[in-house]
Amino acid sequence: MYQLFFFISFLLLFNIGCSREASQENRQGTPLAVVGGTVIYEEDIGFLKLDDAIQRELLYQEAIRRGVDKDREVQEKIKDVIVGKFANDLFISVGEVSIEEGEVENYYKDHKNEFLTIKGLEIVLNNKEVAEEVYKKALSGEDFKKLVKEYSTSHTKSLGGEMVITSPNYHDSLFLNKKHGDIELVYDGSYEGIDIYRIIKFVKKRYASFDLVKNGIKSKIIMDKKGKLIQDFVDKLKKQKKIEILTQNKKTNTDQETP
Repeated sequence: MYQLFFFISFLLLFNIGCSREASQENRQGTPLAVVGGTVIYEEDIGFLKLDDAIQRELLYQEAIRRGVDKDREVQEKIKDVIVGKFANDLFISVGEVSIEEGEVENYYKDHKNEFLTIKGLEIVLNNKEVAEEVYKKALSGEDFKKLVKEYSTSHTKSLGGEMVITSPNYHDSLFLNKKHGDIELVYDGSYEGIDIYRIIKFVKKRYASFDLVKNGIKSKIIMDKKGKLIQDFVDKLKKQKKIEILTQNKKTNTDQETP
């Protein structure tokens, strides 16, 4: 079923802006074939071969004949494609946004941990008691790489436990104030019902230089500002339309009041 939805979305995406049936008489382009009265234009098929485009058109017409386009789930997928196209057009229409002097450098200073790389060694285990036992051995000074080889269940075992953390967050932020040689035992959540524990030995940390990341920061600021303008547009639409929330549930997320 998912493949059908993907195909319909793919089909619609390639046909957005294409006039069909009689309206195609006004089309400008290079006609390649006519399928059931619908002209296939070179400009519309993208990277498809002509035979693939013909098969796509045949399947499309047969799907319409059978009423597939009226299916509720298909309608939702079509809606996603239309909204995605419109959102992309909005993003482009915003045009250039200005960046104040010093804004990029200030972002770097205020979000420096986003540009931090932490190197360390890890032992990954799926048993709490064993993890605590190995943790005690590591703290007592036993060779960490030997402990990795003996106990770790991670793919990093073949690398001697070497691991890298970029843009630390959550439990990885424990390393922000750690020194070379510090060791931490961290509960890393559950995967398919199996608890995961990590014993991590801090090796070193390094911040990417401003010159290295400034272009990326600039792009992010531009994206954020454009996103804010689009959100303002959506908020304006909210005020223009009457919105009634008929029930409260986990998915309810709106600033509109419940009647």
